[in-house]
Amino acid sequence: MKYNLKDKSFIGDYTSYINVNSKMWAIVIMPIQIRVDNAHGFVHIHFSHKGKHHKIGKSNFDEIYEIIVNHIENNEIISKKKLWGELS
Repeated sequence: MKYNLKDKSFIGDYTSYINVNSKMWAIVIMPIQIRVDNAHGFVHIHFSHKGKHHKIGKSNFDEIYEIIVNHIENNEIISKKKLWGELS
């Protein structure tokens, strides 16, 4: 069965775009273009639109999204290094 879920949410000054389908999922944070996805067979984060991917330790979609939301709410701005640490 194929399915596709797309959602857009506002978190502080950022917008999150979620795309979930039967093969993969992705969370994109704009306007700074951070993307977390599970393409290529493992969960990783990109810090720019076509940036290289960095492996992260978490693999659960809901847990990762909650960490991102809490990071933004607690810090008001995204610290890429700190966020990567929280996700690893």
